[in-house]
Amino acid sequence: MSETDNDPDEHFRLRTELFANYVTREGATLLPGCFGGEGGQDRLAYLQRGEHVILLLGLKLMHGEEGIQLDTNSLGSHLQLSPPWIEALVTHLRNSSATEAIAAAIAHASSIGQLTTAVMLLDLETQKLRLLPVNAAA
Repeated sequence: MSETDNDPDEHFRLRTELFANYVTREGATLLPGCFGGEGGQDRLAYLQRGEHVILLLGLKLMHGEEGIQLDTNSLGSHLQLSPPWIEALVTHLRNSSATEAIAAAIAHASSIGQLTTAVMLLDLETQKLRLLPVNAAA
C-alpha cells in the first residue's frame, strides 16, 4: 500500500489530473470548480461539435460490475446530469463572464435535443477508463 492510498487530497489530485489530461487530449474544456460526487470532487468537461454538446462528468471510481452512483445533492437537490441539474448548471455558468458562452451553448443544445451527457469511470479492477452515456431522470 502506498502513502497516497490513505491521503484523500493526493487521491483527489490524481483523479482530477487523470480526468483533466483525458478531456484536454480529446479537445474538451475542463470547467472550473467541482460538481458534486464523493466529497464534492466530480469535475465537468464540455465539448462542442457544431450544435451538439457533450458534457462529461468524472472521474468516478467503479469496482468491477458494482456500478456507480450519481450525486442527488449537486447544484441544489438535483440528480447529477438530470434536466433540472442541467438547468442549474446553466444558471451557475451564466454567473461568470468566463463561462457565459458555454452556458448559452449548453442551453441551446438542450433545447434542440443535441445535448449528450456521460460519465467517465475508472474501473479499479481492470485499471481501464470507460465512458458511460447517461440519461438521468429528474
